[in-house]
Amino acid sequence: MKTMITDIRGFWRLIGQSRRILIILAGFASAQAGPLQEAVIKTGCSQYQDPKTIEPLKKFKCSAMDKGCVTCHLDCNTLSPANQKEPPDYYLKAKEPALCLECHSASGKNISPAAAKDLSPAHDNQPLGKSRCSSCHDPHSSDIPKLILKYSHGPYNARLCSACHPAPVAGEVQLTKADVDSLCYECHTQFKAEMGGTKSQHKLLSQSKRSCMECHDPHAANQEYQLKKPAQELCVSCHDEPSKGTTQGNALLPTSGGTNLQYLKLSSKYVHEPAKKSCLICHDAHASQFPKELRVSMHDLCMNCHGPNSETIVNSSQPFPLFNGLVSLPPKTFEKLKLFELPGKYVHEPVNVSCALCHDAHASDYAAELYAPVTDVCVACHGSNGMRLMPSKEPFPLFDGKVLVPPKSFDKLTVLSLIGDRIGHPTTKHPVWVAATADKAELNCITCHVSHSASTGPKLLANTKEVTCQKCHEM
Repeated sequence: MKTMITDIRGFWRLIGQSRRILIILAGFASAQAGPLQEAVIKTGCSQYQDPKTIEPLKKFKCSAMDKGCVTCHLDCNTLSPANQKEPPDYYLKAKEPALCLECHSASGKNISPAAAKDLSPAHDNQPLGKSRCSSCHDPHSSDIPKLILKYSHGPYNARLCSACHPAPVAGEVQLTKADVDSLCYECHTQFKAEMGGTKSQHKLLSQSKRSCMECHDPHAANQEYQLKKPAQELCVSCHDEPSKGTTQGNALLPTSGGTNLQYLKLSSKYVHEPAKKSCLICHDAHASQFPKELRVSMHDLCMNCHGPNSETIVNSSQPFPLFNGLVSLPPKTFEKLKLFELPGKYVHEPVNVSCALCHDAHASDYAAELYAPVTDVCVACHGSNGMRLMPSKEPFPLFDGKVLVPPKSFDKLTVLSLIGDRIGHPTTKHPVWVAATADKAELNCITCHVSHSASTGPKLLANTKEVTCQKCHEM
């Protein structure tokens, strides 16, 4: 009994010590983050900016951080309604480099923007001009001296400015080559050779002579490969659907039909998980042997995640290799993955051609990312289009051009004689679609048929004919 009491007392002493340790650690953490936290709260900036997005501060810190946010940024609480309509980027008090030059100069004293030449010796005698200091330096803190961003381009990191820039002419920065891409390809020769042997290239590569700089910073960035933004943000900044009344989005992005403009509608009700995480899971950013710069064929692309690997991918605590190692999928990328199996003897032909014939790979307002409601998807091929689709020698457009069915995709196609795409199957007056009611689910094609594979026969009935009919017609 005494031993038990002693153990209990020891247990509570241990708890007390742990609490004291936690309090000490909490105080230490508060002291470390205190000055900026206090400045943020004092100026009211916490309404607009979470200090945690800046802290914890890294090894090297900009001295202005000790003075608080309003040293460089406008006080949001004192802005007039007129200013709030179109505030400057990041609510900065002035544009770069003028803002930075208020504190930084060769002499270390406050100077005017006209004295920008004072800093040129530290930049290989190149003029600062209208350069953005934050394109190379982190304005808050960094683990690299001079607040250099995390990832540096090789020549820049080695301070070999002359590899890309000759001496300035008339106060202007010059390039050693006629255009940006030519300059990049001079070192990245393997990349240029690989691009030349591919069948599908990102259109940006052929539409600009500075395409490399559209995505990459030539000096430094906080993203790997010197990307200007995280990969997903970068892709979506061009490929997302433009907002109403704006011209945002890449007007150079065609549909698979190559006629109308189409954007990724990531605001849709159903969004494919990879489209939320990173476009680079499925697409190569530059070029590939497959359409739309896919890493492998569409069928193999889908099955790499939705096939036998699905459970392993979701539960893996290590990066998972996809497409023979072309992609290393970080752990816990997907919360769940639907296992796609084809257990039946008879397989629906589109399944073997491409999942993207029926499903939008990115997003849709219809369940399972279908291009349209279930019956409309089926009727798109099995309705009146079927008579033209089968003999066509050209890619056949479906769903307003979102899909192009390659010629000879299907060996055979059952064409239904329907009245208005809604009546006439399996008998003359039988409906193929009936809206849901309070006590009955919607009647559509998958009420009777399975969409991928079945063992019942080539018509892919979900069950025997008798059982299928009895689901609605009790006998």
